[in-house]
Amino acid sequence: LTSSSHFTNLLLASPHLEMIANNAARTTTCFVYGTLMSPEVLQCLIGRVPPILPNVMLPNHVRHPVRGKVYPGVVSSVVSAAAVDTRAEKTGGGRGNEKDDSVEGILLLDLSPLEMKTLDYFEEEGVDYTRTNVKVHIPKADQYANINKTVLSYLQSLSTNGDDSESSKVVETQGYIWARGISELDAVKYWDYEAFRIEHLEQYLETTVKPCRSEFDEFFKER
Repeated sequence: LTSSSHFTNLLLASPHLEMIANNAARTTTCFVYGTLMSPEVLQCLIGRVPPILPNVMLPNHVRHPVRGKVYPGVVSSVVSAAAVDTRAEKTGGGRGNEKDDSVEGILLLDLSPLEMKTLDYFEEEGVDYTRTNVKVHIPKADQYANINKTVLSYLQSLSTNGDDSESSKVVETQGYIWARGISELDAVKYWDYEAFRIEHLEQYLETTVKPCRSEFDEFFKER
């Protein structure tokens, strides 16, 4: 998610290339909660907008803006609360209770290994973010209207487990968790997707996403 000048240095070492390739083969779904929720960003990065399951919740986590950037990072609620408590002690301030314990995002379905490799590259997986297993809550099929066949098939394929509720299922997928530490997030603020779209999306596509895709193509063409 950083400027394109950082990407080449990230992947020059062959062990990192191997790690990305190995990670990419493990999953065909991914929970995203930041700029990757934008269809325009997905279209630019992977050449299509994959089937999307909306209104997916990641419990026990909080989404904050990265300091000085237009994109967010997600950390556990415990880490976030500790950071806010520390700041409140120093400044006498704090934040409200808006969705303190869950992050709303979307679940990307039917992702190929190459597409996952592209997302890893974009997110600087292993540096800025760690792609890891997460458990998300998704609405059951009867909670959606006018969903496409791929999404419906996915929902119908899910097995029931003990964490399910009447309105949602608990599913294990992959997600990008912030790896650089809470100090690099503005933990007294929440990141807003709609504000990002209005205020930053157009420039973000031109200065970050398109250069990243071009650099990814060039870098892996030489490998």
